[in-house]
Amino acid sequence: MEIHFWTDCNNNGIAINSYREAAYHIIHKTHKVLHTTQMCFLSTALFQFGYRVFVHDKKGEDIYEIKLGENERTSRIIRPEHNLFQLWQAGEFDKKED
Repeated sequence: MEIHFWTDCNNNGIAINSYREAAYHIIHKTHKVLHTTQMCFLSTALFQFGYRVFVHDKKGEDIYEIKLGENERTSRIIRPEHNLFQLWQAGEFDKKED
């Protein structure tokens, strides 16, 4: 199962924008691939629910996966106790320019 977070609203209408609707579909696992703009659900708890986590930045042109352990977008080792939403807000997963 996958969950895709869209940081911009230009997602061609495929993402769930409603908080309550997104919560329902996450908890009840109604989709094999779920798309939402509700970044507040970005959490390591999703891994326990069996989700792979993807973030679509810059109008969906830049997609990256967040997982436990090492990640391409950060030198930080992601652990279950991390707050992914706060890390994302702080720019931890922003694309680093070489």
